[in-house]
Amino acid sequence: MRTEQVIQRLKQQLTRDLPGEKAHQRLSPPHRLVPTEERLQVLKPKIAAVMAILYPSNIGLETIFIKRASYPGVHSDQISFPGGKKDPNDETLVHTALRETEEEIGLPAQRIEVLGSLSRLYIPPSNFLVHPFVGFYPEKPKFVKQQREVKDIIVANTQIFRQPNNMQYKIIQVNGRQLECPAYRIQDDLIWGATAMILAELLEVITD
Repeated sequence: MRTEQVIQRLKQQLTRDLPGEKAHQRLSPPHRLVPTEERLQVLKPKIAAVMAILYPSNIGLETIFIKRASYPGVHSDQISFPGGKKDPNDETLVHTALRETEEEIGLPAQRIEVLGSLSRLYIPPSNFLVHPFVGFYPEKPKFVKQQREVKDIIVANTQIFRQPNNMQYKIIQVNGRQLECPAYRIQDDLIWGATAMILAELLEVITD
């Protein structure tokens, strides 16, 4: 199937009912609770948006991750999709995701075609409610890394995450505790937690 056909099909899939929590659970850390709408009103989470960008290559679709810089916070050194906290000047969450993507990895917002959105996800350790979007970039990107917040930019073919031995259970330090969490392997790093759950849903939507 040609890239154009795959992207059009994905665009259609994103308008339908999403797998949501069913996909999230496969990569969810143990004992994760999903807050109700009423509970979210009490928690008053910070709002963020991320962009899962796909671009074509001669072996299929590639996607882009960042490794966050080291800092005294719960997401230090973690792998994530480009994105960040909603700014008061952002008109929409799509604008948040596009702005943060351009700031962090240098892709011009006007060249990213937003295909749709995935299911939002609450992150308890940082009290963020994350809204993921899916975007298409028409060519191999030329990155400009934001040095202060981004340690590395990592690209991977979506097919590697479908390999049976890629998803593994690993012991991960979370807030001073050791948890055995499902994770995807990417080069010498692990994708786990919210990013892994978002990726699991994205892969399921691409497959359907």
